[in-house]
Amino acid sequence: MTELSTTMAADLKTDLQGLGAIVIAARGFVADGKVVDLAPLEQEIKRICDSITELPADQNAPLRPVMVALIDDLEKLAAEIRDTHSELEDQLQSFSNHTTAVAAYAKGGSTRKRNKG
Repeated sequence: MTELSTTMAADLKTDLQGLGAIVIAARGFVADGKVVDLAPLEQEIKRICDSITELPADQNAPLRPVMVALIDDLEKLAAEIRDTHSELEDQLQSFSNHTTAVAAYAKGGSTRKRNKG
């Protein structure tokens, strides 16, 4: 165990905790109906995971609980995004049905006027 790897592990733990805070904030944005760009988050997670694999096994073991918590938060975020997407699909379908009905009634009304006259 080297001092450098110990420092690196501590820095990575701090980075993972920071990512957890970002994921929680993203969940709040999704709950508020806002769009969230997850590409930078994905890049940072990849960078951290690559760094973790460079650590000796005894140094990366303490990071596991933080990683599990981050994965849990990411799974919750993914579920919330899926739910929001599903709700939007339902709203769009409802709007489409309403528009189709309005168009059909409008078309039917103009046909009646022509038949009366």
